[in-house]
Amino acid sequence: MSIKVAIVIPAYREALYIEKTLRSIEKSVQFANQSVPTPPVVIVVNNPATISRKFLKENQMLVRFLEDSKPLYSFEIHILDYTDPGIKFGVGQARKIGLEYAMVKWLHDPQDRLVCLDADTTVNAQYIAALYQNLDDISGFTIDCHHPTDREEMIFYELFLRYVPYGLQQAKSPFGFIAIGSAMGCTVEAYKKIGGMPAKSATEDFHFLNKLRKLAPIRVLSDAKVYPSDRKSFRVTLGTGAFLKSTGKNLEYAMQKLVIPTPEEYKRLQKVIESLQDFYATDSLLHLFEQINDVTSYQHLRERGIVEKLHKIKDGCTDMVTYFKRIMEIFDGLETIRLLRYYMQDRQPLTLGQFLTWCQQLHDPTAHIHSTDPLQMLHAYRQK
Repeated sequence: MSIKVAIVIPAYREALYIEKTLRSIEKSVQFANQSVPTPPVVIVVNNPATISRKFLKENQMLVRFLEDSKPLYSFEIHILDYTDPGIKFGVGQARKIGLEYAMVKWLHDPQDRLVCLDADTTVNAQYIAALYQNLDDISGFTIDCHHPTDREEMIFYELFLRYVPYGLQQAKSPFGFIAIGSAMGCTVEAYKKIGGMPAKSATEDFHFLNKLRKLAPIRVLSDAKVYPSDRKSFRVTLGTGAFLKSTGKNLEYAMQKLVIPTPEEYKRLQKVIESLQDFYATDSLLHLFEQINDVTSYQHLRERGIVEKLHKIKDGCTDMVTYFKRIMEIFDGLETIRLLRYYMQDRQPLTLGQFLTWCQQLHDPTAHIHSTDPLQMLHAYRQK
């Protein structure tokens, strides 16, 4: 398969990090040793329109530094200067600008691939070659992501990132993927079908993959890995940097702000998903929820408008396969998280020890000895 690939990196005050990122890409290009084409890299240097003059000058100096650095690398670097007057919607808009520039400039085949990376995220040696991996029926994809493990808060955060999608997979949810902006991509065809990258200042990665999953399963590119930095961030309200910022109070407090279901809640979710599917062959959705003793989930879905929409979908479908696929349109990844958050409303505040117990139970329900070592547990989940 002959495809083209482009890598897009948003950059906002990244002078301390981006050189290391570009060097890691260069090492990966050299490791590929011409076994695959060398992809161009688009760097969108951006900032808010309300940025201070000091930070604006810092960002504009980054543009000049990157221009001067081009001869150091064997891959094409295209720098898009969006520093003045700046952009309105943050990283999502910056990604969107770079991705759509790449489509116009290079990627004209429907199966060509758009790849998102961050300016403070390095890649492994196999990264470039893996971007060209031959996958059938590919639309969206993710890349394995390893955070530094020398700080307790990073261990717990990545464990959270892996625990939640693994639980969703166990519940038979189609939305069990890890959403990190520096570790995702899609084909040109899929990008156009979903209407492009959401121009959001946070959670753009989740919403992007959420839409892609409605087209086809999210694949994982084998062998490729990315390594995000472990710095605190004041730029967005969600994500790795925002989590690290919130640990300033204490780690347990930061974990309590996340949506972390229990293993039992994942089993409850699985029964809900099965009931939504079984509705195709019966007349009463409420009766199905009564059979699983979970009328409260039914009430939540009715209040969210899911029940009414499900009736309309069922009436319009002529076969079960189409019905199952269309369920994802209304009970998608966002609605799934909303239901899981609903389950959490009367729960006591989470403790770190409790979270590790849940991780152990989900990973291996038959284990008699529960690990109290978060790093050991993280390694077990990475093997998943």
